[in-house]
Amino acid sequence: MKLKNISINFILIFSSIYIPLILFSFFNTFQNTLINKKWNQKKSSDKISAVNSGYLPTFNPSIISLNINPPPVYPIGSLPNTPTYLCDEGYGLITYHSDRFGLRNSDLNWDNIYNQSNIFVIGDSFVHGACVEENATITRNIERLTKQNTLNLGMSGNSPYEYIAILKSIIKPIINNTKQRNKVVMVFYANDNVEYIKEKEKLLFSSSSIIDSLNGKKVSPKDYYIRKITEFIKTNYPQSKRGIMSEIQKKEKKKFKDQPFYQIISLYPIRLRLGFLNLLNKPPSTKNSNKTSTKKSISSLSEICKSSCTPIIAYIPNSPFLYPIMDVKEYKRHLKEISMQNGIEFIDGEDVIDKNDLNNYSPKGPHLSISGYKKIATYISAKLKKYK
Repeated sequence: MKLKNISINFILIFSSIYIPLILFSFFNTFQNTLINKKWNQKKSSDKISAVNSGYLPTFNPSIISLNINPPPVYPIGSLPNTPTYLCDEGYGLITYHSDRFGLRNSDLNWDNIYNQSNIFVIGDSFVHGACVEENATITRNIERLTKQNTLNLGMSGNSPYEYIAILKSIIKPIINNTKQRNKVVMVFYANDNVEYIKEKEKLLFSSSSIIDSLNGKKVSPKDYYIRKITEFIKTNYPQSKRGIMSEIQKKEKKKFKDQPFYQIISLYPIRLRLGFLNLLNKPPSTKNSNKTSTKKSISSLSEICKSSCTPIIAYIPNSPFLYPIMDVKEYKRHLKEISMQNGIEFIDGEDVIDKNDLNNYSPKGPHLSISGYKKIATYISAKLKKYK
């Protein structure tokens, strides 16, 4: 009898708490489902229009390198010299024309590299410019503020593995072939704290220069690199309008965890507001720091820039509401500590980006807003100006 009463009391207490929460989740999810459905339809429609106009999707190096049979070279960018669409987080679908390396630059930025001081910016989607127009990206803001040629070496999905590949295949050969003093900024984000990835370690081990310098005057990618990357992408990913459109429509299909029923019973709207969304996705510990790809990337930057370039590490904070991640404080501390050990200046983006202010982030996603990008670029530029 006593056990029965305890059970009844437990059920009553649980119900009195859970039922109001689930009702809130129901109405919130129902409302958001209608809004998101229209938003997703618009994004898909815009991508299909872009494909019909001759644009291709961005083929990210981080995905290519994880393929069962990756190309024999570590990918740096997407398809070179190609009309490319990126993403939409409230500012419209972003499109650009990729440069000779498949990166997001005006191709002219690569000319005359050896006869001037340049700023190379390495990073992930934030450096790539997700999801803003070209003149609002970190690199173009830095270029305006410093009056120096600035190269965007960022791609969506990049991690410290890609950062090391960029250092080995692009930065090092350029630095070794010029008398100019260049600056290299490596930008980290909270999700760069990645686990050991066997496939990437193996591919990274064999990576080397992809620069084909003509008399030390012009920077171009080696024909072998372009041929292998282009062949791989065209073999493994759809290139026809029909094939690309089919992929766009496939991505519209929701996984179980994205379905309204799951979001309601799991109290997704409440967890989102409280910043508990991804608390179960605990990132790898930085205690064994000697083994982390983050430490390797910073050490590689330090080694390459020993006497011929100025290295800087920058950190962009995540929004705890839009992209909650555990142990971000530990990871930032780790970044700062490793930077100091290697004698590299560490720029903490939280000095200018209030991660609790949603105005610093895009209207429809976790990346920075136009004003947020300007703040971080202005802060980095001020630090860069100290170094002649």
